[in-house]
Amino acid sequence: MVTLSSPPAFGFETENVNAMSFYKKNQPEQSCIERISQVNRSKGLAYIPLVGTILGGIRVHHACTNSTANFPNRANHIVRGVMEVCCLGILLALIDLVVTAYRECRARCLKA
Repeated sequence: MVTLSSPPAFGFETENVNAMSFYKKNQPEQSCIERISQVNRSKGLAYIPLVGTILGGIRVHHACTNSTANFPNRANHIVRGVMEVCCLGILLALIDLVVTAYRECRARCLKA
């Protein structure tokens, strides 16, 4: 398994690749699994143009108001949020699929 230091802005969290250590700081493990699925669902909903505009605005606001200690990959989330606001959901879907596939292949190679 590849563990990310914080929730990724691009790509989905999967069984082999996730940011569980980031979520475990303040939450029990069951709650972490629910949080991961919630993050993945919000990325999927952001592909829808009007919903993506709202979620993108929330993402940018959240990334700008949190400190870098709590949100280390802030710039990536701001870029994703701006793309969501600009209704580039189809492009984000392609990026997420490519990044997820790359991380999965990397995780499987590191396992072997």
